[in-house]
Amino acid sequence: MKQILYITKPSRIEMQMNYVIINTNKTTKMFAENISLIIIDSDQSVITTHAINFLASNGIMIIYCDNKHLPNAYSLGYNTNCDAPKNLMIQVQWKDKIKAALWTNIIKNKITNQTNVLKDWKKMEYLKEIKNHLEEIEFDDKTNKEGSVARLYFSSLFNEGFNRNDADNVFNKCLDYLYTVLTAIFARTIAIYGYNNQLGIKHCNTFNFWNLACDFIEPFRPIVDDYILTNKIEEFDKKRLLNFVRCQVKWKDKWYNIQNAIYLYVGELLNFLNEKSVKFFSILEYDTQIDEKYNVSCEKQTE
Repeated sequence: MKQILYITKPSRIEMQMNYVIINTNKTTKMFAENISLIIIDSDQSVITTHAINFLASNGIMIIYCDNKHLPNAYSLGYNTNCDAPKNLMIQVQWKDKIKAALWTNIIKNKITNQTNVLKDWKKMEYLKEIKNHLEEIEFDDKTNKEGSVARLYFSSLFNEGFNRNDADNVFNKCLDYLYTVLTAIFARTIAIYGYNNQLGIKHCNTFNFWNLACDFIEPFRPIVDDYILTNKIEEFDKKRLLNFVRCQVKWKDKWYNIQNAIYLYVGELLNFLNEKSVKFFSILEYDTQIDEKYNVSCEKQTE
């Protein structure tokens, strides 16, 4: 089972053969093949260029956090899949109609999951209005029902007047942190399949290296929201936040940890875009209850 490695103490990170070595006041040694993602949350840590190059070549993403402990930068190898040049040519030729059809389904899926979260938490104030927006979604969501629903959804889920732009709000800090980690998992998965994260189907920000990951992630965002409420996370506790990766998602009648579910889900979306599939499978069931007795050290987080 692969792991997310989370480094919070001043450390020196280097490679010895195929092992990642973390030197703090003690030495930790991990086989690189067992790692999917490394998060460095200490501005006094150093990592050797040899380690960065080795990890990049093996599809292991590194996220660097700022002094507020929020993800600020990342590194991911260019050549995680030998088919990447061929797939780039395929990707730039995706049909606008197919991209729009997929985006329509992604948004329907996201809003459906948002309504499920609200129902589970008995937040009924705007539920009828949100369902009406869901039924009125046009092709490619041309009228931006997603944005209209978001304002109602967050006001209902947390409290009236809740503002996602309030950087000091603890829920926003937790949401931003996990959304970024989740986006990184999507970006890594897309790269493993050999596709370019910068070329999105809807997101097209020229300063965003993760446009496609930002497209694909949308139905998974409500799972983050539900996780924070289910596990009563009311402070910015990175250890508890990262236990999110132990959530379970149901995919085609089978339960998977969230990283494996994302791998299958991304593959399905790419098949749709490449016109190898005419179906779009929804992410509608998930289990976000994490038993606290299984919490693990921040230095090593199991998927």
